[in-house]
Amino acid sequence: MTPIPEAAMPVVRIIREQVPRPKRLPFQDGDKLRWKRKREGLIVYFCPMGLLPGAKFAIPISGYGAGLPDEMYDAISCFGSWWDGLSDAQEAVDAVWGKA
Repeated sequence: MTPIPEAAMPVVRIIREQVPRPKRLPFQDGDKLRWKRKREGLIVYFCPMGLLPGAKFAIPISGYGAGLPDEMYDAISCFGSWWDGLSDAQEAVDAVWGKA
């Protein structure tokens, strides 16, 4: 398991504060870990930043899309790259939210 990069920690701290640990593990969507939920009658695939209460997109790539300040662009990009490089769902969730 690749440790969370220090540059991504501002995003991780916000996720830990604002998003309860998911009850289900994400599933493998191609080579990415995602949660599947209904939004406005459609099935949508979410990354952890997309679970933030203020997120405007399920897989945000900017502060605006994640509901975070745009000044956090580097941290958002770093977190997204790190998350998308993971393949073990349990280890990924434990890394972000701690072990249950």
